Amino acid sequence: MLYMNWNIELAYLVTPKSGPMRAMRTLGDVNRAYLDDLSAQRRLGRHWFAVGRLLMAAATSGSRIYVMLATDALLMALEIEGWMTRQPRVRRAKVHEMTVPTSSRRPADKLELPLALAA
Repeated sequence: MLYMNWNIELAYLVTPKSGPMRAMRTLGDVNRAYLDDLSAQRRLGRHWFAVGRLLMAAATSGSRIYVMLATDALLMALEIEGWMTRQPRVRRAKVHEMTVPTSSRRPADKLELPLALAA
């Protein structure tokens, strides 16, 4: 029977800035995030598959080298997903409908200049 030590700390704390995964400090944190936060379809990706294999090797052997490799693979997978950068929040402007009397509407050719300047 294989004994896996999930309490081993990662080489460094990994905290994604976006995406579904949580902050991870130990191999157990990565294991929970890997299984609970990622869909089965996403785990089939090459980068996540590599994280899973290195995670198992680190937990089984307890080797500091495997822990470092697993941590680096995790960071690389998060980078590939784009979860190590925070996406700026876009404020949605409230759109108010204005009613313009039909007599004051300009012909379409008069609107072309302001639209061209706005582009």
